[in-house]
Amino acid sequence: MTISTPNDTQIGTDDVQLMVRLGVPAALIRILLNEAGLPIPDNLMPSEQAESQGLSPTEKAVLRSGGALGLDGNTNATKAEKHLMALKHLHECRELVEQSYELEVVAERLRISPEATKACTSGRARDLYAFKLADNGQWLFPKWQFYELGRIPNLHSLLSVVEESVSPLVFSRFMLMKSIDLENDEECYSPRDWLIRGFEPEPVLMLVRDL
Repeated sequence: MTISTPNDTQIGTDDVQLMVRLGVPAALIRILLNEAGLPIPDNLMPSEQAESQGLSPTEKAVLRSGGALGLDGNTNATKAEKHLMALKHLHECRELVEQSYELEVVAERLRISPEATKACTSGRARDLYAFKLADNGQWLFPKWQFYELGRIPNLHSLLSVVEESVSPLVFSRFMLMKSIDLENDEECYSPRDWLIRGFEPEPVLMLVRDL
């Protein structure tokens, strides 16, 4: 089932599962479902505590980074900004899936077996990051962790400190977004580019611990 929101963005039931699995806040998913006239699953029904909290500081920071205003009051502008944030998250989810490799592709790229590739996604020796969109679904490996020479440097160290609670969407956004805390020769880098250029990994590890 697919229905359009007022701005002609197609919203389907698959999108709901996609956003839930990738860690989009339930409040933002409900905005899109309400606009599309789709039923809201029980696990996305608001609690009194969640409704009283409103947007989290992290959600507000994402909007402000894109130039959003009016986030601290219950105004029409705030509702519009929440709508834009919800759409931004949906498009980011879709893009993350499009920018991910399937298991067989990664195995061929690394010249190891699919079984060995899957083993790299868990345990103390974990040095690949992957996620699933369903419990019985296929593994997806974000492309940001690869470059011409293979896996990005210090990926194992990075994965050893990132919390399990960090969603795939937040983690991938973190790896690709430039940070003022990662500056060298007056140029800011994303964590991915910082590691690829061979800079000391500790600044990235400090940042990822705060996610």
